[in-house]
Formats: sequence, structure tokens, C-alpha cells
Amino acid sequence: QNKRRLILTIFSSKWFSFPWTYKWRIKAYKKYFNIGENPAIGFNVWISRTHGLNGTIKIGDNVVLSDNCYIDYSGHVIIKDNVVMGTDVRIISHRTDYEALREGKKINIQTNLVIEENVRIGTRAIILANCNYIGKNARIGAGAVVVEDVPDNAVVVGVPAKVIKYI
Repeated sequence: QNKRRLILTIFSSKWFSFPWTYKWRIKAYKKYFNIGENPAIGFNVWISRTHGLNGTIKIGDNVVLSDNCYIDYSGHVIIKDNVVMGTDVRIISHRTDYEALREGKKINIQTNLVIEENVRIGTRAIILANCNYIGKNARIGAGAVVVEDVPDNAVVVGVPAKVIKYI
């Protein structure tokens, strides 16, 4: 885990911004994660697990992960084809069991998240563990905090995110 983090840190830094190193960076991400064809991965993209949970991640074809994105795959995350994430997007796929925490136990619960095809996620949006599904062609506004499932073709904005229209 530490070796993987070191390699990805080196290849995702701005010091490795030469055009010929972009291919190296993509190869490093594809080696360690289940990523499809033609990804576009920005600088400082973190794909990681926490708390020793054994989650999974699957990223489809033509996915764009802009600069400073963070994807926690402590749970199970599936990102399908043609998804575009803006800068600083955060995805969390586990949560703490607060009832057990009151009893002095620390238990983390894995959750599942499926992001369907052609989804656009705006800058600094946060998708929390309560959200299990983001529908096809959905649009998530910049700065939105998504705490529940998003239906197909919906546009959601705000804190917490609410559907404002369908496209």
C-alpha cells in the first residue's frame, strides 16, 4: 500500500507534468486500479481505501478525473463510461456506525455506489456514503453535497443536494 501510494504520488505531482510523463501516470493508475480505456486523470488524484476495509473499484471507459479528486473505495464503487468529474470532487463509500461508537466500538460500514453512464459532477461536489446510485445522464452542480440517490436525467444542486429539474 505504501509503495503504491509513493509511486502514484510521484507520477501525479506537478513535477511530472511533461507531456511524455502523462502516459506513465495513466499506466500507473491502470496497473493498480480497474480503469477502462482512454481515461483522463488530472494531478493529485487520490484513489484509496481507509480503515483496512477491502473495498473494490471499477472505472469505465472515457472517464475524466480532474485535478485533486478523491475517491474512497473502502466500500464498493462502480463508475461507468463517459463520467466527468470536476476539480476537487470527493466520493466517500463508507460510514461509521454511531450506535456502536456510543458503546465504545469503532465499526466502519462499507457502502455501494454506482455512478451510471454520462454523469457530470461539478467542481467541489461531495458524494457521501448515504448515496448508493447516481442515474444515467445526471448532473450534479458545483459544491453540491449528495446525501441520497440521484434519479436518471436529474439535475441536483445545493447542500444537501435537491433535484431542481430533469433533462
